[in-house]
Amino acid sequence: MLENLTGIVAEIESVISRKKQVILYGPPGTWKAYHAEKFL
Repeated sequence: MLENLTGIVAEIESVISRKKQVILYGPPGTWKAYHAEKFL
């Protein structure tokens, strides 16, 4: 598990730990891919 997570990355980690998957949705240009890559 990752340490010292904040913001959206912490929320992604929380969902993944409970459900084992997450779907990021929203309009283009809202940094979905950036946050997904930052989590990995």
